[in-house]
Amino acid sequence: MKKKILVLMMVAVFAGGAFAFAGCPHGGKPCALSGSESESPCPVTQKFLKKARFYLGNAEAIGLSEEQAKTLRALQADVKKDAIRQGAQMQIFAMDVQAKLSEEKVDVAAVSQMIEEESKTFVEAAKRTVSAYAKMKDTLSAEQKDKAKALWKKKS
Repeated sequence: MKKKILVLMMVAVFAGGAFAFAGCPHGGKPCALSGSESESPCPVTQKFLKKARFYLGNAEAIGLSEEQAKTLRALQADVKKDAIRQGAQMQIFAMDVQAKLSEEKVDVAAVSQMIEEESKTFVEAAKRTVSAYAKMKDTLSAEQKDKAKALWKKKS
């Protein structure tokens, strides 16, 4: 019984994350699927997209070259695409789990296995975003990073 409750709690968290991520049809909030990058449930993705938007929006003041801006736009696009894929995958996962839970007898082991497998994909996505974040930071020179920090403080 404890396992069943634990599985149901985990499913609620995962399913809730799916609907929060794809807030468009579930509450009208902005989401990655609608093009707003600020509503990703992943804090790493949120931080990456916020910083990329800041750098690109202040490219001239920071002194980004066209090549640097191109690199940042490519990284930003990759992270956005990954967030959209993750959101869709989370919705599919939630539907699959809901179907399993609707069965007459819930197979706790099968649902637990589904959760284990699905969680691996989200870990990998977070790692990809961290890698993109590191590449983004490495794209800027020390002087450009200093300019960006000063500009951030000035705008805050």
